[in-house]
Amino acid sequence: DFSVLILAFNCGPLLGDAIESVLDQSHSDLELIVVDPGSSDQTWEVISSYEDPRIIPIQTPKQPLTKSLDRALGRATGTWITNLSA
Repeated sequence: DFSVLILAFNCGPLLGDAIESVLDQSHSDLELIVVDPGSSDQTWEVISSYEDPRIIPIQTPKQPLTKSLDRALGRATGTWITNLSA
């Protein structure tokens, strides 16, 4: 089982492609943790538009990306963890 982390700061126009890329993988035993660390564009709207149960959305106030990564890692349950930052 895999945990895929996406730290998405102000990347709304590109984020949908990144999310779709992960969800389209042939390996279905995965979770996708998408963190929006205080974006000022439509990033959160893109994240919250998905209703796939494999997605764990996290919205935080603006903070350093390292803190966002720590938060995502704290939620990860996969044996294997990878980071796909958008």
